[in-house]
Amino acid sequence: MKKSLLLSIFLLISNLSMAQNLKLSDLKGVWEFALYENNFYIFYEDSVASIGLRSNGELGISFGKVGFIDEDDPYLIKLDSIQNADRGNKNELIPLHFRVNLTDEDIKHIKLKNVSGKKNLFYDDGVLSSLGIEDYPIQTGTRMEIINSNVHIYIKRKDLPPLFIHKLSLKYPTQILKRMLDKTFMKIKMPKSFIYSKPTILSKMYLIKDDQVEVVREKEIKGTKWLNFRYYGNSEKTGKPIEGWIKKSDIG
Repeated sequence: MKKSLLLSIFLLISNLSMAQNLKLSDLKGVWEFALYENNFYIFYEDSVASIGLRSNGELGISFGKVGFIDEDDPYLIKLDSIQNADRGNKNELIPLHFRVNLTDEDIKHIKLKNVSGKKNLFYDDGVLSSLGIEDYPIQTGTRMEIINSNVHIYIKRKDLPPLFIHKLSLKYPTQILKRMLDKTFMKIKMPKSFIYSKPTILSKMYLIKDDQVEVVREKEIKGTKWLNFRYYGNSEKTGKPIEGWIKKSDIG
């Protein structure tokens, strides 16, 4: 790779900024891949989940670690030297490590950081990249570019589409969903749980035993505890969750 190519790649983020002291927690949440529909990144803790909807209607999902690495890390410089030697560039060191694919063995020699600095690279599931952020503090609609050998553009979203949440809730235990999505899921324990449009105002709908709902908030009225919920089981047909209230005693 020549210097001119390196320069052209980094100019792609000239209108963005790599905020110093950017924490992994700042990236937390759902990011949609701008070039392809139904593809998302979910950042949580020190991890990322890459999620896409396949043509057969199933979710493809992979998990990886994220963090920041100092670009002057001795181990990265060593990798640069090895790559340049292989390419015959022994007299002049051309930095290649921003696009190096790191193995689990490599990571044993490098300390991943949770906070970025002046000369940090972004580690994204084995790949070193440059990270550009459009707005800070990060909010819904913010644009992010992850640049390695390609440019990956993501837009911050408020949440995953209901269909994705439904499929994830069927596939993973509630503890994983809490970590990934920061949502609390519980199951109906009664044979039939009537849905209320508002506490004490009965609707014509109901849920059945083992239906799984997201608990949004709790409210107590005259000694009865109510849960505001979202049920995603109908999202494959309507694309929307059912929202309402149920008695807390109906859930377990």
